[in-house]
Amino acid sequence: MQKTTVTVLGEETKSLQVVEVDLEGMLGRNKVVLEHFVISFLLKGHKEMNFADSEVWIDSTQALVIAQGNCLVTGRGRGSEDYNSILFFFSRQRLTDFLVKRGPRPLNTLKPDCPKPWFVFEQDEFIKMFVSSLSMHKTTVNAKLSESMLALKFEEVMTYLLDQYGDAFLSFLCQGLKNGENLSFKQTVEANKYNNLSVSELAFLCNMSLSTFKRHFVEIFNDTPGNWFKQQRLERAKSLLESGASKPSQIFTATGYKNHAHFSTAFKTKFGKAPSQSM
Repeated sequence: MQKTTVTVLGEETKSLQVVEVDLEGMLGRNKVVLEHFVISFLLKGHKEMNFADSEVWIDSTQALVIAQGNCLVTGRGRGSEDYNSILFFFSRQRLTDFLVKRGPRPLNTLKPDCPKPWFVFEQDEFIKMFVSSLSMHKTTVNAKLSESMLALKFEEVMTYLLDQYGDAFLSFLCQGLKNGENLSFKQTVEANKYNNLSVSELAFLCNMSLSTFKRHFVEIFNDTPGNWFKQQRLERAKSLLESGASKPSQIFTATGYKNHAHFSTAFKTKFGKAPSQSM
């Protein structure tokens, strides 16, 4: 089975974008990193999506709103029918701005109760007309929607979905925003797990108070910051030693320890032998 990695809409791209995908572009099962939210309007064929804890299948009578994150996507035709879909990408900031503008209900009063990273809705007559208007302006050299027109189209479809599906859809959006915050938090922690930064310094990088950072850390990683960082750094040290690429005296600073003695003691406590015995 063919597997390709597709990274969609990085930070450098526009906050709103419409893309058309055909069968050739979706051949096989694709690893997809969604850094933006997306509405997937299926025009022909069917789509299967696998997430960390769920999966979903739709045909051309349905559409999906998908939150940021990683997923596996398989698009297939039926018999002689081709696969074709229109994707409407929108950034987390666009969604936040829309919900704030929508008001008047404060977002923090709505408890997210939709754990899945996707929301399915029917392609009724209104949605079909909406998709038809998008398909005339897909991102080709000769036909592009202006930024202002895309903004209007985004507000149009989001307003309609909120009117049609109410709190169920709003809960999904709020959960997606919350998960987006968690993703950013995890990326910051992961990027600095081998750096010799204090927990308070990491809290500053995440724009959080120290107490909020520690509480959020436990919620995301199911461990305290001190213990989690210690385990990550020791596992890295063990890997480096076993590869023969470095000596113990060269490793302790690369794994975030301030001195060789402290590193050696922690390593022996975890693995039952001195760093020099792991080479």
